[in-house]
Amino acid sequence: MKRFSFYIMVLLTTILTACDEDYSASIPPQSNPQESALQSGDITFNTNELSSINLAQLISSDTPIELGTVSITEGVMPSNTIIKARVDIAKASDFSDAYTLDAESMAASNIVSLLPSNLQAAYYNKFTHNPNQTKLYLRIHLYTVTNETSEAVVGTPGSNYYGNYCVTFTPANEQGTYISTGYYAVVKGLDSKWTETKFSHSEDDIYDDPVFTVTIDAIKNDVDVRQDTEFMIVAEEDLAKFLAGDMSVAFGQGEGEGMLKGGPAFVGPANDGAVRYELTMNMEKQSVVIEPVIQFYCYYLYTNTGGNMKVEAPETSRNYMFYKTAPTTFTYTTFWPNNNGGKSVYNAKVWEREAMLANATTKTWGFEGKATGARKESGTFAQPGQWLGPLTEGWFTLTIEMDEEKNIRTYQWTAAEAPTVEYTNISLIGTINGTNWDSDFDLTQCAKAPHNWCLLGFELSGDAKLKFRANHNWDTKDWGGDGSQPISQTVYTLSNGSSDITVPAGTYDFYLNDITGNWTILKVAK
Repeated sequence: MKRFSFYIMVLLTTILTACDEDYSASIPPQSNPQESALQSGDITFNTNELSSINLAQLISSDTPIELGTVSITEGVMPSNTIIKARVDIAKASDFSDAYTLDAESMAASNIVSLLPSNLQAAYYNKFTHNPNQTKLYLRIHLYTVTNETSEAVVGTPGSNYYGNYCVTFTPANEQGTYISTGYYAVVKGLDSKWTETKFSHSEDDIYDDPVFTVTIDAIKNDVDVRQDTEFMIVAEEDLAKFLAGDMSVAFGQGEGEGMLKGGPAFVGPANDGAVRYELTMNMEKQSVVIEPVIQFYCYYLYTNTGGNMKVEAPETSRNYMFYKTAPTTFTYTTFWPNNNGGKSVYNAKVWEREAMLANATTKTWGFEGKATGARKESGTFAQPGQWLGPLTEGWFTLTIEMDEEKNIRTYQWTAAEAPTVEYTNISLIGTINGTNWDSDFDLTQCAKAPHNWCLLGFELSGDAKLKFRANHNWDTKDWGGDGSQPISQTVYTLSNGSSDITVPAGTYDFYLNDITGNWTILKVAK
């Protein structure tokens, strides 16, 4: 009996390095393929013994990997018809994760084969860039092509496969970089001892997602003052060696954002104002981005007199936010009245945002001293402290200095000039939520603190340029920025000026004092 020989056609033309958007998978032509007139009994497939495929050794020459040979009974091949093959590759033995690619052409040979470069590209596109050895399953299905267009499967579609293989598979390492399954940031304490914190990672394979992240605290001394923060990065398998004194196994500072094994420790300087650092490490690029996290504290007014100015619950206290006028300085200017009895000024305290939202009244700041002590124009805060207030009824500015880094917390009352103008409205205007400087979004005047206005939980659907203005009119008064700060912080106050304020999309609390011109924008959770 005569045999016809065919060599398998190639469709995967992507080479080893072409694992990008230009690479297209080979997909079976239809979900319910037609059965070929060529029957499975007309074909003999001789399987080659194949227990391992090591692409690290084969990729340079790209010599075809021979899977087996095909023979067809003489006289059964339909006219104008050729035979081809596809190969399923899978990591699951039941081929539930199978990826199908076309084998090499059989135009001049009866050998079914795959190019190492095509197998490498298919494996990396479907599965992972991890170069570690693994099990890989392969099977072959044959099909005919008539008149160069009509495809049909040999045998019952989805049932007839040839040459089932289970091989020990070693892909080539495209990156050429070893990546550990885990890393630690190790921070040097004031006692020169190192403390480790593990990087987090996604559920993806480390070679497909080589990015690791961690947050470490900045170093402070025993009186809460920032010190230089020295740290290094160590692979999980080298941690014990490092803690035993072998510094050479750790990654230190390289050039720019680069990492260098055995290099000097990274340093977060004491004067950068950070309370912690966010580290984003890319092990494929051997780089680390270090972002200092600056703590922005927000303070609110808390008063309880049972009289004219009672502001004590979070839902009301949130309206009365101090204005940040310097890195650690906050002010609040308004009319401070007597209580209902008219015998003394009201009682006031200050609380930080987290305490306010939690309604933690024991964490409010008041003056340090006895409850029966005389009220003073200035003093030191204590927590929990005593009620404070100005010496008389009137217009005052309460200035608080809250330097959490240096453990300095003080207050100062200063007289303020009474306002000479009353505004009907204070609003935002700009390119806000699809408007174009033609719509006003009103703030509300704080009921217990005249000339202070707020708009809480206002969502910007996109980046916006905006200003504050009075009475819905440019001729009355408007407030903008001077461009001295980027709008990228959690909370910020810009100097008064005429420039538009650019605010990214998000949800914000807006505050403005129309006497001082101080304004603050606070990004909040939606």
